[in-house]
Amino acid sequence: MPGRRLSSVRHVPGAAVGVAGVVAMSAAALFVGASASLANTGAGDAADLASGATAHRDLLSGTYSGAGLTLATDAAGRVAVGRVTAGSPAAAAGLRVGDVVVRVADADVSRSPASQVAGLLRGTTDSQVSILVRRGEADVDVALTRTGVTSRSVHVRDLGDRTRVIRIDRFSADAAASVKQAVLEAPRARGLVLDLRMNPGGRVDQAVAVAGIFLDAGPVATVAYVAADDGRTNSLSLRTTGAAITDLPLVVLVDGGSASAAEMLTGALQDRGRAVVAGARTFGKGTVQIFDAPLRAGVQGGSLATLATSTTLATYTTPHGHEVDGQGLLPDVLLNDPVSDADAFAAALAILAGSA
Repeated sequence: MPGRRLSSVRHVPGAAVGVAGVVAMSAAALFVGASASLANTGAGDAADLASGATAHRDLLSGTYSGAGLTLATDAAGRVAVGRVTAGSPAAAAGLRVGDVVVRVADADVSRSPASQVAGLLRGTTDSQVSILVRRGEADVDVALTRTGVTSRSVHVRDLGDRTRVIRIDRFSADAAASVKQAVLEAPRARGLVLDLRMNPGGRVDQAVAVAGIFLDAGPVATVAYVAADDGRTNSLSLRTTGAAITDLPLVVLVDGGSASAAEMLTGALQDRGRAVVAGARTFGKGTVQIFDAPLRAGVQGGSLATLATSTTLATYTTPHGHEVDGQGLLPDVLLNDPVSDADAFAAALAILAGSA
């Protein structure tokens, strides 16, 4: 869908009321490569895979030991600070959004993927790590003491004109329940804003569950993967079931840091005409990783060999068949990237005003 200028956008909400449903994933747990180290995991080393899987699971549970920040890749391909968790070691040390990470301890990470940098920043509670960041033209040394970090993945705020903003930082295990509560408790809201900026992905089952809050029964995405046992290409349809719980007008905010599960949700809401998407072109990560039962039960639940051979890389497309990987999604309303709060909320309010 081509990007459109603000004055030409008008959203017509669907008329759906009821209880949201989610497709059951009985054979495998589906995740999208997110801000943890599984984003670029290869199939070679079983120990690395197990370590990455554990870290990814801990991050998506909302509790982990580390610095308390989210990393992103900026327009120049550098790893930068995308978000700082309030009250975290990163916040106490004065790290800022946009700081480019150059070195972690003695390791030069200027050419490393974000997943590798994230792995270096994690560690045991109370251990220390030094990092060098580039802030503008200056290099800044920062000393961090790792701590146990508990972070919420969903944050809610109300704008002055009865508009509720629901920001999802990542699709953790409780994301859908938190979004549902925020929607049901919205005080006489005239519209909703789903903020997926800088959301690197997470659990696909949670992305599908969030889709079911806003969409009636229907497709969310189609996943294609090669079966490990016979080498055949199979497809899996991810769908919402039942009825949506709200028909309030909806705006989705995205940017270049919106990836994976965030793009899957955005694509479903955009293709099915449920939301107006505003912001910048999304990251373009249209791959998912499928883990079998041993990982769902924890790494201790299965051998490393089983874990290594039971991880499958798959690709997904939107309900209308759009490929996301390497392309991203183009918003209906284009804004400059990085998309500031001021620009994002002004656009959302203007869109919602046209929906009244």
